[in-house]
Amino acid sequence: MDSFQHQDHLSHNETNFPSTVCNYCNKMFSSSKKLQEHTKMRCKVKPLVDSGLLSFQGGSIPGKIRFSETEKDNIICKLLYDVALLKMELYKVNSNMNTIKRKQTLQIVKGLNNNPDFKPKYTIQKWLQMIPVSLSHVSHVFQKNMNEAIKQVLLDGLNMAENSNIKPPIMGFHEKPNKLYVYYQDIDSNNNHHNSDNNKGSTKNTEQNNSKWVSCDYGMMRKWCSTLVTRFIQIFIDNEDYFLEPNLEDETKQEQKITNFNSIMSNSYKQGDFMENLTEQLYNRIKQKSPFDESRDVNDEN
Repeated sequence: MDSFQHQDHLSHNETNFPSTVCNYCNKMFSSSKKLQEHTKMRCKVKPLVDSGLLSFQGGSIPGKIRFSETEKDNIICKLLYDVALLKMELYKVNSNMNTIKRKQTLQIVKGLNNNPDFKPKYTIQKWLQMIPVSLSHVSHVFQKNMNEAIKQVLLDGLNMAENSNIKPPIMGFHEKPNKLYVYYQDIDSNNNHHNSDNNKGSTKNTEQNNSKWVSCDYGMMRKWCSTLVTRFIQIFIDNEDYFLEPNLEDETKQEQKITNFNSIMSNSYKQGDFMENLTEQLYNRIKQKSPFDESRDVNDEN
């Protein structure tokens, strides 16, 4: 009778309190929820048993697992094989992502060039020659550095275009983070066409025909900066005394002239991560939602 009652008591406990012992490593837990978390994410024995690399004989404690030399060789071979497969899959994923990114970029460029509403008044080359560069901007070179002066001129140029309701020849879209598109005149193509065409007025038409939206890279960004630096230098030469502190002794004045000259001739904008930082700041200033349905065209090409 006592035995029957004891069995009935165990059965009752089993019904109300499910087992909280891991079937793989025999570790006990305070609740079924913790056991479930352990089995899914933390049990060190389960993956080995499931993969067939460890024979399952009633479970083992992870700290006391001992592998035979054959089991060790099998585990190493299996891991190497899995790593090789993962590398191949990662390469395929990266290749597919790069292809999709290229197609999306081409789609944006195509959409910009096919829609006259996006055509700005000036090319990027012309715009860089026209945006104001003041004595104050050049003073940034000496008070801060060349990089800050370049950035300030470009941001002020974008602000002026916005206030004047004139489309700037630079665009960026939320769908392509930190990517810029510029309305660019192909100078080389223009020169070749101009040399073979002697008609009057052909130059202006050729400039229009060879101007188009393109994806902007860091090499193009450096050319922008070089254009602005050339303008800085010209303003500095014409107003050298303006950038000197007043009431300096002749010797001190000469030293400051040398310091200013070295600053204005700086090529720091070509070094470090300035191009990346400048691109990011310009992008954040002008980014907007893309008006083009990229996903539809990308899927159509696949």
